[in-house]
Amino acid sequence: MKVLNLKNLKNCRNVGTTLFGNYGLKAIKIPSGKTVFRIQKRIKSSNYLSPFNGTIGSFPEMSIKEAELEALRICALCDKGIHPREHEREKRNKELSFIKERKKQVQTLSEVLEKYVANKRLQQQNSESYIRERDNCLKAICSDWFNEPIINISFPKVEERFNKVAYRKGTLGRAKSWARYMKAIFEWAKQRSYIDNNPFTRLKAEVKTFQSGKRENNYLLPEEARYIYNKVKHSNKINVGHNAIALLLTTGLRKSEVLTLKWENVFLSDVAIPYFIFDLGTRKQKHIRYAVPIVPKMKFIFDRMKTVRRNEYVFPSRKINYCHYERLDASFKFLRPPQLDNPKINTTGLVNEKRVEELSAITLRRTWTQLGLELGYDTNILNVLSGRSKNLGTKTALGSYTSANLKMAVSFYEQIIDRIS
Repeated sequence: MKVLNLKNLKNCRNVGTTLFGNYGLKAIKIPSGKTVFRIQKRIKSSNYLSPFNGTIGSFPEMSIKEAELEALRICALCDKGIHPREHEREKRNKELSFIKERKKQVQTLSEVLEKYVANKRLQQQNSESYIRERDNCLKAICSDWFNEPIINISFPKVEERFNKVAYRKGTLGRAKSWARYMKAIFEWAKQRSYIDNNPFTRLKAEVKTFQSGKRENNYLLPEEARYIYNKVKHSNKINVGHNAIALLLTTGLRKSEVLTLKWENVFLSDVAIPYFIFDLGTRKQKHIRYAVPIVPKMKFIFDRMKTVRRNEYVFPSRKINYCHYERLDASFKFLRPPQLDNPKINTTGLVNEKRVEELSAITLRRTWTQLGLELGYDTNILNVLSGRSKNLGTKTALGSYTSANLKMAVSFYEQIIDRIS
């Protein structure tokens, strides 16, 4: 066996001639005339039956000593049962992850805002007057955040600033505008991996998370909503009020919309996707009818109510042909999660205070919306799903849904219900 040295390396003239050296290392002259270092080593692992073959460098860019050191490193990995290429891939991923984390740490709000504005100008999505208006709003409310890393701006800090501004006289509208601007900026930053979560997603006026004076969350947490859902679904008795509450919880509808639902507007069979149509409960939209898919985890409600069908209404009262169920409030009291009255539970930073004073239909609407927000859905999507969109027409038999859109809506409802089931 010839020792791999400079003399033998220079005499490696013929194409394909190899000089065997240490650590399974050899030098070979390739057809282009260049001399390269190659290594062949068996990996001591049952996962790799074939030996590792690879080119580690070329002469004279890599010296014989450097080639031997590299070969020694590769041999050490192979002796441990580690594939060198997989080791390099893992090492590279760790380095990229480290760079990504470092990038997050150094991106200040001012830098992100500058990139955001440049991007919007490039795409011609914001006018100059709109940019000026947004900048003035941000400077007035959170100019002290501009030099702070964007990753350090957490929800508690956002919540405190919103409350500080929102409940000064005459500034609620400006606080909402600020929250809307910041949500869009932070969502843009999230898409570019500057941050992992958008703390402004939870700042939704319709959820009413923020109140002046004594503060409370008036929506249920997923585990609290799960208590109601499971208690209704696993009950052996059929209770009209309980099933109505289950539908309120899984659809985000108003109480009047659920209680006025008629069987003639429920389509369970002979359709690709089961659905029901309801009349929107607002005065302005009273002539609009809207469709909601009946997903599998919602279907048990209708199957149960069919067994006690008494008149045209899905949830009838004791009065014939009268749909408003008079004992719904009693059902809310019976299904109230015990966690709400446990003073040890502290989810908002407040101690020994009840989170929801009165469990009602509007609490379930806000719960449904909050679950959607936590899943990352935009408010506009949630509004369309529950018939709250301002863009609905006045004569839409199925709301804004075509059959394709109804199919798309199924996944949204399924994911929200999965959070409580």
